[in-house]
Amino acid sequence: MSYGPSRLLTRAHLGGGATYRAGGVLSAAFLEMGAARVLFDYVFLRSAHFRYFREALSAAPSVHVFTLWAPLEVITERNAARSVRPRLGLKLGDTYSEIEQNLPEMGEIIEAFSADVEQLARRIHERVAHGARH
Repeated sequence: MSYGPSRLLTRAHLGGGATYRAGGVLSAAFLEMGAARVLFDYVFLRSAHFRYFREALSAAPSVHVFTLWAPLEVITERNAARSVRPRLGLKLGDTYSEIEQNLPEMGEIIEAFSADVEQLARRIHERVAHGARH
């Protein structure tokens, strides 16, 4: 994956995994303010990213990891249909390949191309209630 100059400068200044660590700190803040559950929706490419996130949690909450997965053709179609956010371009294939190589480390894999959002949310909620963990 290629990194732009500003991303390289940020990485040099803050160290690797800064966005994952920031996500862990933000999630911890919501929990400390009384949230019963925090959903952190982000692209994790490898197990090190989960480690950065968890290490930044000041408390020891229960962490559940779900990877929503679809075939590359489906992801490519969704990317082409984006109207609000910029398209991923060449990064799409690289990102997909890296996640695919690391799927065994990505928690519970949920096929996310045939179900609607409400079905996915219900399934994740049920899995959390029944103790699915990573």
